[in-house]
Amino acid sequence: MIWLVVEEAVDDSNGWDFLLQGQTVVQLGVDYRFWLRLEGGAEIVIETPFLLRCECSSVRVDPEVVTEHVGVLALLHQRVRTAAASRSGLLRLAFHDGHELEVAPSDEFENWQVTLPDGRLYVGLPGGDVASFPAPA
Repeated sequence: MIWLVVEEAVDDSNGWDFLLQGQTVVQLGVDYRFWLRLEGGAEIVIETPFLLRCECSSVRVDPEVVTEHVGVLALLHQRVRTAAASRSGLLRLAFHDGHELEVAPSDEFENWQVTLPDGRLYVGLPGGDVASFPAPA
């Protein structure tokens, strides 16, 4: 396995580009959340319902309803094309096989978290904001 190191997330006026391009999803997880672990060590956790799109369909997936997770299994071993969050709290992931995952802001709950390999953390906050935390010292 090749480990890639992500040096930074690019912050611009629209939001953040997490520079995860080309990294492969090596692990999926389910509890009351849905999460993806990438080969470089980044982890993306989704805590609210999200959309999963492909060429022929779009399906809403609730992380708490395990029976809705069948479609997300297709993300295992896929390479990330883009990973970005808007300042309004919308997270979008696109994969080279055409799948797209979109997590809309929630009025009540944190909707997602992105942890970069160096420990920096980005969190979609209730009401549609994003918080960022530096890597642990």
